Amino acid sequence: MAEESTMKKHKRSPAYPSYSLKKCVQFIGLLYKKDGLAEVPKEFAIQHMGLNPKKDYRAASSITGFNLLEEKGPMDKRVFKFTEWGKSIVMLKNENAQKKLALQQAALTYGIIKQLHEKWPSELPAGDVIKLELVNSGFTERAASDFVPALRDTYEFAGLGDRMPKDDKETPADEKPAKLGDTGEQSREKTPNGFERYILTLGTNKEVRLFTSAPLTQDDIDFMIQWIKRLDLKRSKQIEQLPLMENESRSNDEQEPDIPF
Repeated sequence: MAEESTMKKHKRSPAYPSYSLKKCVQFIGLLYKKDGLAEVPKEFAIQHMGLNPKKDYRAASSITGFNLLEEKGPMDKRVFKFTEWGKSIVMLKNENAQKKLALQQAALTYGIIKQLHEKWPSELPAGDVIKLELVNSGFTERAASDFVPALRDTYEFAGLGDRMPKDDKETPADEKPAKLGDTGEQSREKTPNGFERYILTLGTNKEVRLFTSAPLTQDDIDFMIQWIKRLDLKRSKQIEQLPLMENESRSNDEQEPDIPF
């Protein structure tokens, strides 16, 4: 009995961030303004983020847990360094697709967030439902209650859900505007078996869906960025040709003789 009681006292919840991704991005934004991308001694870096090195260890843990910064060096001379994801997030504009991808990848670094996203890919349910799922996954009651607000804030900030306007759900299917050239049924396609789905919301009625058969490496992401850039360049050339084609068509019409009636 004493052994069982001791185990209950020392029960540990799975790793989770005490601070949301949104808060952590705000912290590293302060560090970037103060020191740029330079490596900074850990204690100074924490101070430059507006935190107390002796009290705000959970904030620092959440920041490194999201893989925004990494620690390196011997224990007595630890430094903080921006990761590639952290650089993308602090350097790129809000509407940049690369930044959105970095935010989603950072959010899914935590195993528990990835697990919950696979269970609820579009939107999160009510707090008590999330809490029950967390407790069933090994969380203590207290840890589950603490994590729910940070999870919801992270979900929203990283755009992990579809976030479709509520009134769209009440609109008849035949009146819904098609997205990206799809029909209503196609826009709700299921994720293929063995794949993970990521949704990037670019604006009203505009989104990009990415399906991956395995976790993406940094090399994969770099290659995708280059591919997208080339695709955009090709599309821009096609668009530039449209006015020329219209002018040629008008010119030909003007050259045709009028037919008297």
